[in-house]
Amino acid sequence: MSSTLAPTPTATPASAPSDGTYYIYAQGLGVFLEFADGTEGTNLTTWKFSGNQSQQWQVAGNSSTSYTFQNVLYQNYFFFTSSAAYLAASLTPYNWYIEGFGGGYIFAPDPSFNSFWNVDDGFTNDNNPIILYGGASP
Repeated sequence: MSSTLAPTPTATPASAPSDGTYYIYAQGLGVFLEFADGTEGTNLTTWKFSGNQSQQWQVAGNSSTSYTFQNVLYQNYFFFTSSAAYLAASLTPYNWYIEGFGGGYIFAPDPSFNSFWNVDDGFTNDNNPIILYGGASP
């Protein structure tokens, strides 16, 4: 019987991530990002590590700081609009900006980083939505 262990996050990112497949970990909370299903508009949520493809993300860089994130299982991307409080699934790629912060990364809809991803209320339970925290202006 084999088991899948949660990947160990690196203490300090060396640089912007390379294109590739990753698990995205909510540092300090011990949960991973995933879509619960493949329906467009489904909220991006957090779950304990399962190792499933629903928690794997194909990261593709468009510049030195702009990236898209596509779910390996459902092929949806994260997106955000100012009319919604939560990040959700879309079939259309959405550019996100990445910056090193606190030994990990923060993700924002624009290079000002005035707003960024956050786990809603900081809960560690499963199926907790991801919000855009701060002044939302994609």
